[in-house]
Amino acid sequence: RPDVVVYLPQGKHLVIDAKVSLNAYTRYVNAEDEGERQRALREHIDALADRIAELADRAYFDLPGLNTPEMVFMFVPIESAFVDALRADESLFQKAIEQNVLVATPTTLLTSLNIVRQLWRFEEQNAHTAELADRAAKVYRKLTGFLASMEGVGSQLDKAKDSYQKAMGQLVTGKGNLISQAKDFERLGVSVQAALPEQLVARAALELEHLPASDDEAASTPT
Repeated sequence: RPDVVVYLPQGKHLVIDAKVSLNAYTRYVNAEDEGERQRALREHIDALADRIAELADRAYFDLPGLNTPEMVFMFVPIESAFVDALRADESLFQKAIEQNVLVATPTTLLTSLNIVRQLWRFEEQNAHTAELADRAAKVYRKLTGFLASMEGVGSQLDKAKDSYQKAMGQLVTGKGNLISQAKDFERLGVSVQAALPEQLVARAALELEHLPASDDEAASTPT
């Protein structure tokens, strides 16, 4: 159970733990013998290190209802208690960071909270940027495939148009086209159920009128 939960906008939280034992530090401050002071200081450093390790195993970020990064603030209420420990063991702060524990004191707590909040926001923005880039890549791939498909459709339409024009040519153009032959059936008295489309009959007739004369016809034509 965390000591303090800081509520941030957008339903986010930061967890602060303040259960730091300062018994050894009290003995260190009050000791009159230098040897006793050093033993008390060593015990104080060990107490801080043990608390850091304990908090690293707490996994507050897994608690239901909390939306917090995988780290916790360890609050040391007496500034000098952490400063003296850090002077004796300069690696203490770095070891805490490596275990996702951020040690804070009265003068650094608010600044530390704000830094983590800003870093969290930047991380979220980077995640959104990465998601946007991924979606843009997917859209681009889809567009490329769509354009290729459209080119295929255009090619098929061109082929269909050529086939249509060829079929229409057989129907209404050239001597002996199907329309003219069908009209000949009518002239020969063949009973038909329905009349041919007038526009196609007219087009076939127009095509025949503009056909060039054959060599025999040209020879028999008076000059």
